[in-house]
Amino acid sequence: MSDDDEDAFPEWDGPLKKHLEKVESRKSSNTLKNRRVAMGQWRDYCESEGTTILDASAQNLDDWLDHLNNEGYAGKSILNKFYDLSALYKFLHRRTDDDGVAYIDEDFIDKMKKTNLSWLNTDPEINEHLDARYLEFNEFEQLLEGCNTLREKVLIRFLWETGARAVEASRTRITDFARDDQTVTLRTAKQGEGNYEERDVYYRRKLERLLKEWIDRGGRNRYLGAENSPFLLVTKESPMMSAQRIGEVVHDVAVRAGLNEKVTFFDEDEMKEVELTTADGRPRYEFSTHSLRHSYAVHRTKNGMPIVYLQRLLGHSDIDQTRIYLEFRDDDVEEADRNYAPTV
Repeated sequence: MSDDDEDAFPEWDGPLKKHLEKVESRKSSNTLKNRRVAMGQWRDYCESEGTTILDASAQNLDDWLDHLNNEGYAGKSILNKFYDLSALYKFLHRRTDDDGVAYIDEDFIDKMKKTNLSWLNTDPEINEHLDARYLEFNEFEQLLEGCNTLREKVLIRFLWETGARAVEASRTRITDFARDDQTVTLRTAKQGEGNYEERDVYYRRKLERLLKEWIDRGGRNRYLGAENSPFLLVTKESPMMSAQRIGEVVHDVAVRAGLNEKVTFFDEDEMKEVELTTADGRPRYEFSTHSLRHSYAVHRTKNGMPIVYLQRLLGHSDIDQTRIYLEFRDDDVEEADRNYAPTV
């Protein structure tokens, strides 16, 4: 290996770097590129969840697959990333450190291959049921009616008006708000522990009114320990509401509002309706925190917002991720045609 090659992977070290060096020597440049990207995205997600690649669990990976799906990645793309990580963990399980101890005790991905990954099927008949759900305005009002507490109203309105990811909402601090300007700074985890990319987004008067009740008039301080917490969203048990807990709250509100049905499709082989599930067998629901982010993007796109502005507001590093929101439902296309077609 030449001196120039010794630092070919400066962002990696230890066994992870060794794996990439092995891929570089044995696989195509395209395989190396894809492996490196998948590992980088997986590391970022692990850091956002407070873990590492070496310490991650099957549950972490399953949640990441959900995250990729919610971000609009195609099933085939997600599967490719899954198999990139499968090769990585096989390497980590078989290789040992200087003391002869395997880098990981168990290759949990090998077991996941045997579970239900049918929701990543690239068959269009299945994929059409996995399109990200977005809310019409009347449905959003219905969702608000499903809120039982001020905290739920703040959370739902915050996600709707800012397009924040659940993990971004979780780490939002009170000091991130510029209340006079009605802006808030969101942080997205990037490579390197504690390294975040920031962006400012804007909110409306209705959220500001809720913030006054929540922050200024004592609603937030009803939660034990809230006075000593810097975070916007708190719980009775924790000074920061986790991204997982945010997902649970949104799910519960959507169920109360009558908006959250299980996702099913008709299996022609079995000749019956089949529920789509996660890799560990949990049912998939139509509505999630990402539905609010998706709604944020779709309504701005339908109102004519240029895609480069939307990319910035969503915090997408790749504009192709943003282009997903240019794909509308059939009824949206029909309505647009009726509005724009000539009358002659």
